[in-house]
Amino acid sequence: LSLFLSLILLFSFACSTVMADTMILVAGVVPLGEPDEIIKERLEGLGFEVDVHSQDEPQPVDTSGAVAVMVLETVGSGNIANFYGDVALPFITSEPYFLDEMGLATNDHKHEDPNDTVIIEDPGHPIAGGLSGEVQIAATPGWVMSTCDPQGNVQIVARVKTTDCVCIAAYEEGTARMDGSLLPARRVLTFISRDSALSMTDDGWKLFDNSVLWATNQLDTTPVDSQGSLATAWGAVKAY
Repeated sequence: LSLFLSLILLFSFACSTVMADTMILVAGVVPLGEPDEIIKERLEGLGFEVDVHSQDEPQPVDTSGAVAVMVLETVGSGNIANFYGDVALPFITSEPYFLDEMGLATNDHKHEDPNDTVIIEDPGHPIAGGLSGEVQIAATPGWVMSTCDPQGNVQIVARVKTTDCVCIAAYEEGTARMDGSLLPARRVLTFISRDSALSMTDDGWKLFDNSVLWATNQLDTTPVDSQGSLATAWGAVKAY
């Protein structure tokens, strides 16, 4: 009996000490609107504890204890500027206007184009997750966030079908920015907007999920083969 009780106490202690990774989420307004709430719930489904902040708070917010920062396109870029450019945490955004602030794109050719389809540029990249060619990301056309002029050692994963602008861009830790300085952690531009979040397809969510997991180094990075089949299992989320 004493051994049984000891095992129960040990199990309870272990469970109480396992914490989900914290994701800082900066949105236009708090309480969140429906699209931003959908994104928050998606992040929670990936295993993150989401710490929500408004763009109107003093920036940058306290990132201590967090594993990543995500800034949504519902913010005004002027309210965030480059406050997170040198934060040594992975940074994910669906607001392409931040890329020039971070030295990862020029100040021109940022787009919010209505569409529902992207074209996978690099099917071998882990974010693509085996998808290739044209991929419908939303059931109805909505804003697809993109930049037409990414700079530096960018990994272009996908482009908007109608504009050819880059809507999934990945930057590895240590990548040189336009001024020659090096990124302290991974950076990702993803396409999701307040429109597309309301009607995302399974493939659209797959690309979003993989973008977050790649940024936070929780995605298998083994490339896929030329036929798009998996070389190994993809996207194993950390067990909490």
